[in-house]
Amino acid sequence: PDNGAELKLIPQGGWGATMNSSRAPERLYYDSPLRLWAASPVRVYLGCELPNAADGRCNLRYTPIRSDVPMDTQLTLPSTFTHNNQPVNRLSLRHGAARAKTIVPSGNITNAAGTLHFEVSGADAAKMLLNPGAKYSGTVTIIYDATIA
Repeated sequence: PDNGAELKLIPQGGWGATMNSSRAPERLYYDSPLRLWAASPVRVYLGCELPNAADGRCNLRYTPIRSDVPMDTQLTLPSTFTHNNQPVNRLSLRHGAARAKTIVPSGNITNAAGTLHFEVSGADAAKMLLNPGAKYSGTVTIIYDATIA
């Protein structure tokens, strides 16, 4: 996130729109801008305080009742970066170096704008809303590991 410490997941249209609706939001999300400099391939992966053993996503936890929900973390970068010769558009990131994704710049890229997408959706978002005012937490570290040739 912008301050590197805490993010707040919100529904599409904000909480005001959600409070005035009879429908639960389909997703809770936060998009965080980032800047990236790279001249060689970079491996990107997550370091999760609460890794989801099933699929490598990071879990968030509401501690009083040990209620965990998995959070998707995705990366979008400009067309000057690729992963498996494809654009980096909402590329899912996972916990651990074994699940790292290799991002390849098209040259010496300086100060490229990108976005980190954090999202809890579907039944997991609905589960979070069962505890109004609850604070779900968990540390997610984005690791950029430069490949030195």
